[in-house]
Amino acid sequence: MSEHWDPWNQGAQQGGRWGPPADDRGTPPAAPGGFTPGGFTPGGFTPGGSPTPGGSAPPGFTPDGFAPEGPDGRLGPGQFGAERFTDADLVGAPPKIWLIAALVLGLAAAAVALALGASVGYAFVAWLLAGPVAIGLLAIFTQSDVRQRSMPIYNAPSWLPALYWSAVAAAGLGVLSSAWSIAQWAGHQ
Repeated sequence: MSEHWDPWNQGAQQGGRWGPPADDRGTPPAAPGGFTPGGFTPGGFTPGGSPTPGGSAPPGFTPDGFAPEGPDGRLGPGQFGAERFTDADLVGAPPKIWLIAALVLGLAAAAVALALGASVGYAFVAWLLAGPVAIGLLAIFTQSDVRQRSMPIYNAPSWLPALYWSAVAAAGLGVLSSAWSIAQWAGHQ
């Protein structure tokens, strides 16, 4: 009888984990003093998909459920949710529209505040556009961008950081210029 490594036969007569070979089903023979985990048999399944006597399997598990559908070995539609994934689900891109909108609103607010800032109504509208609205659009961009970055692939253009910081600067310029106009008005009252 030849010897082989048997991780389930701890403390057999041959010393340590070495023991006699397994039978045809892959089940090691019972050895006095050996250890076999409760109900587990290596191999565990017969070719038909049912557990071997004394074997264990998770509830509802059959090896036949893992057979590929096509002859090329790929998963086909209907298996493991493969039909739910498309290329759009795998590639993320930054939502640039939010940055462009924040940039335009910030620049428009700065232009209104500088050109028509003597009228306090225009200064308050410019402050609202550059402050809560443009900065809110930057927050929406950041939240959406984080969601896109969690995709398996993230494809961002190299100029995106420049657009982001331009939008931040435009919103800041709009807030500062409109706040200056409001402060000028308040100082003359």
